Amino acid sequence: AGGVDMGWQDVDATHGHGTSEKASRLSAQTLGQNALLARALAECCGAAARALGPRLSASGRLLRCVLLPLLERLADPCPLAAQSAGIALDSVCTHCGYGGSLRNLLNANADYVVDALCGQLRDL
Repeated sequence: AGGVDMGWQDVDATHGHGTSEKASRLSAQTLGQNALLARALAECCGAAARALGPRLSASGRLLRCVLLPLLERLADPCPLAAQSAGIALDSVCTHCGYGGSLRNLLNANADYVVDALCGQLRDL
């Protein structure tokens, strides 16, 4: 809650008209748009990490807004989204004072990550 939602859009692919061929085409188009959006958001996070450097992690709030969504995108079935999230996390690790290590980033923010995951479980 309160973070940047980089999730897939829930869109009715038929828009009330219903041939299955049209629905498949729209669904593929929607998935493609979502993949590009996820990629763009991840790239923005990486650019912010490069521009702000340690100030990104010092503020805490901004890092917490992007950390869990980026971690979630690592497991995205779309390779484009997953790769972009990995690159963005690498930028955070490299430029924000974590010695280029995802392990260091997660160790420093484990309390937040666990709390955010528990919050998501409560919302199920």
